[in-house]
Amino acid sequence: MSGLAESKDWSDKIDALLRDMPLVPRMATILVTLRCNSHCFYCNFGRSDNTASELPADVVLRRIGQVRRAGIREVCFTGGEPLTWAPLVDVLTETSNQGMRATLLTNGTLLTGLRLRELISAGLGMVVISLDSLDPRTYREHRGLNIAPVLRALELLVEARERHEGFGFIATSVVTPETLGSAARFALELEARGVTVQFQPVHGHEPALSGPDPQVDANVESIVALVVPRGAVINHPEYLRHIPKFFETGRPPAGLPCLAGYLYLLIDLEGEVRICNRMESLGNADKDDLAAMLTGDLARTIRERMIRQECPGCWLLCSGQPVLERLSPYLSALHATWESHQGDRA
Repeated sequence: MSGLAESKDWSDKIDALLRDMPLVPRMATILVTLRCNSHCFYCNFGRSDNTASELPADVVLRRIGQVRRAGIREVCFTGGEPLTWAPLVDVLTETSNQGMRATLLTNGTLLTGLRLRELISAGLGMVVISLDSLDPRTYREHRGLNIAPVLRALELLVEARERHEGFGFIATSVVTPETLGSAARFALELEARGVTVQFQPVHGHEPALSGPDPQVDANVESIVALVVPRGAVINHPEYLRHIPKFFETGRPPAGLPCLAGYLYLLIDLEGEVRICNRMESLGNADKDDLAAMLTGDLARTIRERMIRQECPGCWLLCSGQPVLERLSPYLSALHATWESHQGDRA
């Protein structure tokens, strides 16, 4: 491969970027339950045989203590559906008491006004709501649920954002080649409700396209040109522009390093610690020191493999967005490189 991604100038920029990356991420994601009331077509939680599996509060609190001692000050609670997890409010309260900011990743169907007030009072600072369509039939097809509680949850979140300083929320939407055509309209509909969205391509079903599809490319450009400048979508434009190619290859852009190993941390139900959920475990949070895991040889080796794309490959928000944001001064040249090195899309 020739051009920018192989040039010394490009290599120097990447090297400088990596030198400044922290070994301890800003946020830890903690999985608290496998139980989920949804049946999303791209997720196995709602169809799993062990959907009742969840953690007691004391185990989660011990893991949060590990996270804090490692120097991490933000925690994201996820599942499954974390709103099905009974100790959530108590654990949020303790997380806040330790001076840590808490985020909740939810489908929103169980988020009532009373529950949201309890969560915010306990210290919840951010909600990420997973939502792929505002059309009731499409929503039911994708998730097996009624959309009405979600629409009410959006209203409650908007009201809470206005009422509580420091509280925020965002929608995350998984797109397929079929739904890309309606993504711009979906984003504008959310904007009218006061909601900002970020898109991510479906994984686990790739390659979803057998070759370039001009209509898919045009659908993406409609998001970039009409939505991104308005602030209704917070994806980087180049992240969006690679989605069609990802649907063809299942791979990230050649020559682009993945920074998720520096920025991402997941502790799963068994306590296994990963800096990428597609890579091997660094160890167990219930047995090993988290800070030592993050700064150890295995973590360094995994990060190096991810930077070189010696990994399963993905185009998740944690892998694509961070590096693009940090390379913003060079993105016009980067876009030209992708166009020249990933084939003619016409």
